[in-house]
Amino acid sequence: MPRFAAPGSFEFDFGQKWKDLYMMQEDGDRALKRQFDEGMSKLEIEQAGALMEHQTAMLRQGKSFLLQKPFISQPLHFMNLTVCGLKYIFGNVYCK
Repeated sequence: MPRFAAPGSFEFDFGQKWKDLYMMQEDGDRALKRQFDEGMSKLEIEQAGALMEHQTAMLRQGKSFLLQKPFISQPLHFMNLTVCGLKYIFGNVYCK
């Protein structure tokens, strides 16, 4: 049978402090993951835009970007060229 500490006791007070500390850690972890996901999305959009600008500049110079070696030798997941479950970029695939 579980034993619960009586409210106001030494065990209850420190148990509550530990619980609060763990809850604070969980909140921080969720906030950090959200910030990371937002940053990753922004960077993917920035990279896609820069790639389009680069390809446009190459076309204006008369160079075909299709004939050049890509700057990343594997498919880019932000361009929906990866298959979920396969590890293409840095060993991770982010499927949403």
